[in-house]
Amino acid sequence: MQLEDKRTDLESRLRSTGPGRNASAVAPPSPETQKALREHVLQANAVLSELSRPWPMLFLVLEETARPEIALLAIRPDATKGRLRIAGEAREVADALDYIRRLAASGHMTDVVLEEHEVMVTDSQKPVRFVLSARWMG
Repeated sequence: MQLEDKRTDLESRLRSTGPGRNASAVAPPSPETQKALREHVLQANAVLSELSRPWPMLFLVLEETARPEIALLAIRPDATKGRLRIAGEAREVADALDYIRRLAASGHMTDVVLEEHEVMVTDSQKPVRFVLSARWMG
């Protein structure tokens, strides 16, 4: 909320420095100041966009699709694009594929794709490490 207030304040200040402002107003800010204000507004908008993503829904979906035969090793969200990369380990390839199907069927993710996988032959249990990507929706 503080960021939203700051963004509103910066946008207001930016508007007041533009054409059509009151002629009795104080001298306009320098071009450098105007540029800095614009950059602050852009940064505030980027942060607000990232914070407004449906993070709780993402974690709920990941919890609902969790299975004992799947271990999530890394979750790399790109909030600005709504994309997600998940690295995990499964007991078998079939388990990894089933996990991907479950994510796709959740109704909250689309374009769920297995990007890479590797059987860990040096491990006696020969687990499968995989990386998938998906688009998560709000």
